[in-house]
Amino acid sequence: MTSAIELLINAGKLDANRALELDRYMTDHGRTILQALIEHAGVDRGDVLWAFAAESGFESIPDLAAVRADPNALIKLSKGKAEEWGVIPMSYEGSTLIVAAPMSVAQNPQINENLHLALDGAPYRWVVSTKAHVKAKILSEYRNEEEIASLSETVRGGGTQATEAAERTVSLILEQAVKDGASDIHLDPSERDVFVRYRIDGVMIDRTPLAAGLREAVASVIKIRSNIDVADSRKPADGRLSENIAGRKIDMRVATLPTVWGEKVVMRILDNSTAVRPLTDFAFSEKNAARWRHGFDRPDGMVLVTGPTGSGKSTTLYATLNEISRPEVNIITVEDPVEYRIAHINQVQVNPKAGLTFASALRSILRSDPDVVLIGEIRDLETATIAIEAALTGHLVLTTLHTNSAPQTAVRLVEMGVEPFLAQRLIRRLCPACKVRYEPTRDELAAVGYSTSNPEPHFYRPEGCNKCAGVGYRGRLALHETMVRTPALENALANGANVQTITALAVEDGMIPLRQDGWEKVAQGVTTIPEVLRVVSGEGFTV
Repeated sequence: MTSAIELLINAGKLDANRALELDRYMTDHGRTILQALIEHAGVDRGDVLWAFAAESGFESIPDLAAVRADPNALIKLSKGKAEEWGVIPMSYEGSTLIVAAPMSVAQNPQINENLHLALDGAPYRWVVSTKAHVKAKILSEYRNEEEIASLSETVRGGGTQATEAAERTVSLILEQAVKDGASDIHLDPSERDVFVRYRIDGVMIDRTPLAAGLREAVASVIKIRSNIDVADSRKPADGRLSENIAGRKIDMRVATLPTVWGEKVVMRILDNSTAVRPLTDFAFSEKNAARWRHGFDRPDGMVLVTGPTGSGKSTTLYATLNEISRPEVNIITVEDPVEYRIAHINQVQVNPKAGLTFASALRSILRSDPDVVLIGEIRDLETATIAIEAALTGHLVLTTLHTNSAPQTAVRLVEMGVEPFLAQRLIRRLCPACKVRYEPTRDELAAVGYSTSNPEPHFYRPEGCNKCAGVGYRGRLALHETMVRTPALENALANGANVQTITALAVEDGMIPLRQDGWEKVAQGVTTIPEVLRVVSGEGFTV
C-alpha cells in the first residue's frame, strides 16, 4: 500500500526535498510526523488527514461541519453513545451506514465491536475526521429533547429525586437554546406539565414539556444560579446568570412571574457577539446604508431607530456605536437595562427606585463632557427635550422611539429638529441548508402587490432540517426605511401635514418603504413573501 508521504508527494502536496528533512525536524523539535508535515513542510492539515486516512484505507472528511448529517442516520445511535465512543452517524450509502470518527477510533477493535452490536449487525463504513471536528459535530447535530423527556418521565414515575433531575434538565435546556440560536427561553407551568418554548428569530417554538414534578425544582435551580431569593415565590423577581456553554460564556437575564400553577420563568439570552457586529451584517441596501451613515458620521445632531419591541433597534445602535467608537471619542450611554457590556464605552444603568431616570441620568451625562450619547429609549417628553437640547449643543445623540414608520416619527417629533429617521423590522432569514426553489404564480404575486427592481428574482420556500431545528429559517435580517429631513418635509411638518402626506414626500425624495425593501430581499433569495407580510402587515399568504 502506498505510504502517506508518497501520496502527498505524488499529489503535489509535499515537496520531495522537504520530505527528506522530516526525520531530522522531528528529532530536533520533538514533534510527531503529523506535526512535522504541517509545521515544517507546510502541508495543509486537511491534506495530511486525507493522506494518512488513505494509507489506512479510509475516506476522509477534513471539514465535517460543512457536511449535513442525515436525520435517518443520526437516530441509529443515541447522543450518549456518540459522545462516549467519539463517533457520529452521518448518512446512508445504500443500506450501509456512514459513520464519522477520528482514525484512532475507527481502528479501535472495541469501538467496532460496540458499534456492530448497537446496529444489530447492520453494515457500516467509516469516514475519518479530526477529534475536534467530530466532537463539534455531535454537539451541533444531536438535540437534547430525548434526554430531557427521559428525565421528565423518570421524575413523573417517582424514581429520581427532582432536584438532581432539575439540575441536568436546566443545563440541557440552556445548551439546546443556545445551539438553536434562541433569544429567549420560556418555562410556562400548567397543571400537568411545564411547557418549554424558545423564541427563535422572533417566533415562539414549542419544545419538549417537563413533568409537573420538576416545576418547583427547575424554577429553584434557575433562581439559585441567578442570585434570586428562592424563599419568596409570591412576587416577580429579576436576576442574571452566566453559563459556559459549548466553550462560550453566555450571559442571561432572568425574570420570574408567579402564576396560578407556579412560577413562570423567562430567560433572555445575551450574546455579546451581536453587540460587536459590523453594520455590513445588517442587510442595508446601498442607498439606505449611505443615508444612515450620513446621519451618524457627523459631530452633532440626533439619529433615531424606530419600530416595535423586538425589531432590533438596540442591536442596530450598538453596531452604529462600534462604527463611531475610537480613542478620541467619549461615548456615554444610558440604558434600561444594560444588556451588553462594551469595552471603552461608559454605560449607565437606569434605576428609577434610586431616582436615576432617563432624564436625570441624561442631565448628569451632559456634565461629563461626552461627544456621543446613546439613550436606550425616549419614553417621555422630558427625556426627549433634554435629548434635543444635547443634539443642538454639539453632541451626537443616538436613541430609539416606538413608532411604526419613519414618517410617523417625524410627525411625533415635528418641532425637535431630528435627522435622519430609520424605521426597522426584523424578518427571518431562510436556512441556506434546506431552502427550496419554487416559482409563484402571477396571481399569487399580484395578490400581495409584489414588485421588485431585480431583473432575475429567485423565490424560495422553507423546508426544515437539523441546521434550523426543523423550522426552515435560521437567523434574521433587517428591513429598513430611512427618511432624511428636506426643506419640503420641514415645510409640510410646519403646516401640520398628516402621515400619508409626509410618507408621499419622503418616497418622492428617495425613501424606500419597509415592504419594498422586503420585496428586494425576497428577490435575492434570502427570505420569503409570507415572512415579509408577517412582519410588515400581517396579511396572509401561503406557499
